[in-house]
Amino acid sequence: MSEVVESVEVEEESGVKLAGKVRDSAHQIWLAALGAYAKAEEESVKVIESLIKEGEEVESRATEVTNETFAKTNELRERANQSIEELKAKLNESLEKVESFMEQGVERVVHLLGMPSKSDVDTLIKKVDALNKSVKALSKG
Repeated sequence: MSEVVESVEVEEESGVKLAGKVRDSAHQIWLAALGAYAKAEEESVKVIESLIKEGEEVESRATEVTNETFAKTNELRERANQSIEELKAKLNESLEKVESFMEQGVERVVHLLGMPSKSDVDTLIKKVDALNKSVKALSKG
């Protein structure tokens, strides 16, 4: 029986040692988990700060690009408006030349046909008005 008692005592001793080892291992796992959590928290703060800094830089570059784009757009709009105004002036000038050319052509055709021109009619109207005034003046007096 002494062998059985010794065996039980050895097993109890082994069980106590095993339980102690398990408890120590569990404690170490717990500490490792706490360390991982602390490290993750620390690293996440660094990552967030880094992301914020990069975000500010991107925002700054985007603002610069936007401002440059607006400036170029305004410059192009001004150039386009200036070109349109120049084109309008040239078009009006061309239209005036065409109108003048057409009027001269019509006057030549009217003259060739022996028809009185507008200026001839205007002159005649003035003469008729002058004659009417003379006739009225003579008939009164």
